Amino acid sequence: MDSKINSSFKINTFAGRDKSLDVAKGIMMASVVAGHISSFPFGEIFYYYHVAGFFLLSGFFFNYVKYSNSFISFLLSRKKIILQYCGYSLFFILMHNVFISYGIQPEYAINYSYQNYIISIINSITVPSETMLGAMWFIPVLIIMQIIFYSINKITNIITKNRTILPSIIVTLFFFGWWILKNKYIVNDKLLQNNVPNVQYFTYLPFFYVGYLLKDYGLSFLKNTRIMITSLVVIVLTYITMRPPIYIYGDVDPFLFITLTFISIAFVIGFSHHVKVKLLVNLFKYIGENTIHILALHFLFFKLATFILLKINVVPEGSMHVIGTMPDNGFLATLLYLTCGIFGPLLLVELYTIIKYRISAFRLHKV
Repeated sequence: MDSKINSSFKINTFAGRDKSLDVAKGIMMASVVAGHISSFPFGEIFYYYHVAGFFLLSGFFFNYVKYSNSFISFLLSRKKIILQYCGYSLFFILMHNVFISYGIQPEYAINYSYQNYIISIINSITVPSETMLGAMWFIPVLIIMQIIFYSINKITNIITKNRTILPSIIVTLFFFGWWILKNKYIVNDKLLQNNVPNVQYFTYLPFFYVGYLLKDYGLSFLKNTRIMITSLVVIVLTYITMRPPIYIYGDVDPFLFITLTFISIAFVIGFSHHVKVKLLVNLFKYIGENTIHILALHFLFFKLATFILLKINVVPEGSMHVIGTMPDNGFLATLLYLTCGIFGPLLLVELYTIIKYRISAFRLHKV
């Protein structure tokens, strides 16, 4: 999701650019949207890989060496993604009362005073403060995770050349984060809940680190048919026999979480190497390039789908207050939510790009 990830997908091969990881990123982003649609068929499986997969790819393209001598340069390299996150946060906060007036905020939402606006802006630095922007939690967690990884990598390199220290620290931090998460020390504290993104930067850190370890080897080995078939069999049998709530807030064993998530990510990345239809490759690539925009806007565009369903009497009155999607409304409603959630933000981005281009062309012509 990081802008650096988008630019880093430029992997050269003898035949030209390898787009397989672009495809993987697009599949993961589409899975995030689908996973937020109530009653989506087999939707629990998306939680096996989508978020953790993004963290793994973020680690894969994380260039520690480039910024190892300057922490300031490292932070400045995150500037674009931070500005995008802050921009969307500010937009949704400023639109809070407007959304209430149009009846698309939850029924419990209150109109913001000037003080509420200020508090929400401050809170949004580490945790999205607006309900419709909830999926953007990934961005501050990613930035915090990268800072943590950068820091412990730098410190361990200074203290010792022993390569077992770094993975030992990462494993320790994972279980520390898991312990905090499962004991709900943050969820049960309102102040912490509004300011701390529930230590996902610890619980997802192993995926980031494994991606970082694989950067010198590449991920093309995952396209091996034996690996893919074995991974798929494990995923299917686990889903059929256990149907575990694999997302980190679920009641799941940490070893099952780690194992099944890595296996699922391996399958998705391996599968992406076998997507050869040009239309699909370009579609998933475009989705992957606009992950931040889709993350930020898909809940808002779910409202458009709900509005359409409301007008044709598929969902009951008051449905516009629901954050997310209305459940159990059939295949066409599910397809409508998926279409609006993915292509609504993409159309908005495309419209913005066209307007920006025409303004630039007009100014150039005027000069």
